[in-house]
Amino acid sequence: MRHVKIGLVALAAMWCGAAQAMTAFNLHVTAVGTYGDGSIFIFVSGTIAEPYCNAARIDIPSTHPQLKTFYATAVTAFVSGSGVYGMVNGCNPTTGTPTFDTTTNSYIYLTP
Repeated sequence: MRHVKIGLVALAAMWCGAAQAMTAFNLHVTAVGTYGDGSIFIFVSGTIAEPYCNAARIDIPSTHPQLKTFYATAVTAFVSGSGVYGMVNGCNPTTGTPTFDTTTNSYIYLTP
C-alpha cells in the first residue's frame, strides 16, 4: 500500500509539473473586465497555448498580489491600441484558461 501512495504522489507531481509551463505571447488586448468575485479577465487577439488550457483569454484571480498592475497594463494596451508581450505560467483550474502565477516567470508589458 505504501508503494501505491508513493506512486500516486509521484504521478500527481508529474501532472502538476506538466501543467506549469511558461508560455510567451505577443498579442493585442481585445477586451478587459472583471468578474463579481473581483478576479479579472483579459481577452487577447490570439490563442495562448498554455499546456492543458489553450485560450484567447487570461484570467487572474482576485487574490493575485499584482492584480491591479496587470489590470492597469491591460487597460492601457486596450485604450492605446498597443500590443502586449508577456508570459503566462499556469492554468486557472476553475476556468481552464491561462493565468499569471506569482513568480518572475509571469509578466506583461506594452509593445509598439
